[in-house]
Amino acid sequence: MENFKKLDQFISSIINWTKEEKLSFFEQLSIKKYKAGEYLIKEKEFCNKLFFINKGLVSIVLKDKEGNSITTNFIAENNFATSMLAFLNKQTSRVFLLALEDIHCIEISRPALNWLYENVKEGNKFGRIQFELLHDWLNKRQSLNYITEPIERYRLMLMMYPGIEKRVSQKIISSFLRIDPAHFSRLKSKSDSKASK
Repeated sequence: MENFKKLDQFISSIINWTKEEKLSFFEQLSIKKYKAGEYLIKEKEFCNKLFFINKGLVSIVLKDKEGNSITTNFIAENNFATSMLAFLNKQTSRVFLLALEDIHCIEISRPALNWLYENVKEGNKFGRIQFELLHDWLNKRQSLNYITEPIERYRLMLMMYPGIEKRVSQKIISSFLRIDPAHFSRLKSKSDSKASK
């Protein structure tokens, strides 16, 4: 039960569910560990699962037409991670889920998630709220694509992902911000100097 403590707290902050409902749900889940650099989901893999991150940091990586890796998202502790569009549409994934740190997580299969929706009294409420939160977050994430100034994208990134700079390399952040890595140090210095005034 200790392995499911954070997931229990997360779900219990949204819905009321009984001890019996929890135990029946947790029995269907499995604990997974990944080393930094390993893939939780690979491109073109059929996506039939999602992960709840107990510990560690995951990035979502997309390959462009030239084969370059572009970081599009970071997912840290106490959040769900998957190739969302592929999962929702029951398709193969167009992205990779890459462990940036050693990962301890809970794997939730589609049948287990369906069981939660169908058998937990407030299961549909949980699904609805999660969808609303995802929609709000995606709108915020999408706004990064419309901000032309790198320094504004950088500031929004820091708001969306607190502490990210201490956990990932400048190369990965540069990929996320869509700027040249050599430009990142100047950008950071500029932002730090404005913040200190």
